[in-house]
Amino acid sequence: MGGVKQSMLEEESRGVWPPDDSYVCANCLEEEGLQKFIAENATHHECTYCGRQSNTVIACSMESMCEHILKSIYTEYGSADDECVPYDSREGGYQLPTFDTYDLLEELGVSAGSHNLFMAIVNALPDHTWSRRDPFFARQDQRFVFGWKAFCRLVMHTSRYVFFKGRYIIDEPNHPDTIDPVEILKIIGSLVQELDLARTISQPQSIFRVRIVESCEHPSTAKELGAPPLEYCTISNRMSPAGISMFYGAFDRETAIKETYERCDEVKKAVIGEFTPTRPLRVLDFSSVHAPPSIFDVDNRHRRSSAIFLQNFIHDIAKPIKRIARAHIDYVPTQIVTEYLRLVFLIEEKYEVDGIIYPSAKNSGERAIVIFADNNQCLDLNVSESSNGSNNVLRLVKIEERLLQPTPH
Repeated sequence: MGGVKQSMLEEESRGVWPPDDSYVCANCLEEEGLQKFIAENATHHECTYCGRQSNTVIACSMESMCEHILKSIYTEYGSADDECVPYDSREGGYQLPTFDTYDLLEELGVSAGSHNLFMAIVNALPDHTWSRRDPFFARQDQRFVFGWKAFCRLVMHTSRYVFFKGRYIIDEPNHPDTIDPVEILKIIGSLVQELDLARTISQPQSIFRVRIVESCEHPSTAKELGAPPLEYCTISNRMSPAGISMFYGAFDRETAIKETYERCDEVKKAVIGEFTPTRPLRVLDFSSVHAPPSIFDVDNRHRRSSAIFLQNFIHDIAKPIKRIARAHIDYVPTQIVTEYLRLVFLIEEKYEVDGIIYPSAKNSGERAIVIFADNNQCLDLNVSESSNGSNNVLRLVKIEERLLQPTPH
């Protein structure tokens, strides 16, 4: 067998047929995982595709990049035939979702600076009809979502107070996609640890809390502007049921107002209390869960399922809920999760959680926070911390007032 034929067979057995002696730089691709791979594996001073040159190495070989792309794809996808996807020509072909190589690369966010580069990558990869691996079973993130939805149904409509001991029916309990709804709390706790969502908030961080009052009212103390006294905890909130006092705030004034104010036909007043922690607060920052890691990011792609699920979970806990008769029902799942994180879960298995940061439902892109502090744990500026023992959490440092005009018809 000739050397050329042997080389062709070796390339074909690997599944990659790269362009000869070509190099690509990170500027030619927008996908972050591939940009990272190129930067870490650069061996050449010039990019074949954009012509950029540098005194330092900026480009890696197309062969190594295409091999990396293929290995990464194989972590989640395979040939439809190898994955036993049923095929019926009378019913239009494959009976589950499939992709050609071009479409799969687009699905995975691979976008090249030129069509020539993109087609060079397509042509370097096997000409498979691709399918998700194990297509008859749910992905890990989907299993978690199914478990969360089942948990929500359970605590909203079946068992609210002894759900962890109750005798309820789990559909197909032995099915590999089934998660016991009770286990979802432990799963959320483990994902919080895995994605390292713990943060510390300390002085001089400002946290704003708003009370909406009549224009003639002037609340001015921590007792009036902090977490509500127990006798006023009569309405269910996102993280706390009626009867339990917690401090809801935000990291900027506008978000604090929007999280509190329901527009009406009368002039109202927002009294803004600026608080700061009296000690370092350990909180869980759900707003820091961003886009799932790239499938091409070797160091982080094992976190993809966790991040995808938590994005769905955070969307659920942060979505706006109108204050209507059934609002207290819709809040039940997040209230139970909050209670689990507050009273059971430990950061690094040793630190209690002082609060939760979450995306604002009323001011897109900003953050809100709930701190597990009641009315007695909010101090005025000139009050000695020793007057409340070591139980204080927040101190009122400044007060502002702002008139809110009625909503125009």
